[in-house]
Amino acid sequence: MNIATITALLGWCSTINIGLLFISAAMIMLARQPLMRLHSRASGVDSAQLPGYYFSFLAYYKLAILLFNLVPYIALRIIA
Repeated sequence: MNIATITALLGWCSTINIGLLFISAAMIMLARQPLMRLHSRASGVDSAQLPGYYFSFLAYYKLAILLFNLVPYIALRIIA
């Protein structure tokens, strides 16, 4: 693999993961009650605690995208 291939791979990974982040956030905003009922029944977590877990999930997912996709992509674009 050369640098151009890895850069393209990280670019597509970033695009796909950012799309999934937006879809997840939109689903949580638009279908909050059905999702909370589903997740509460599936996981046994109280419905009052789920908004905090949703926020944590989105925050950690965004950090993971930044650290593992965007930063290496930008670094490769700089050196290429």
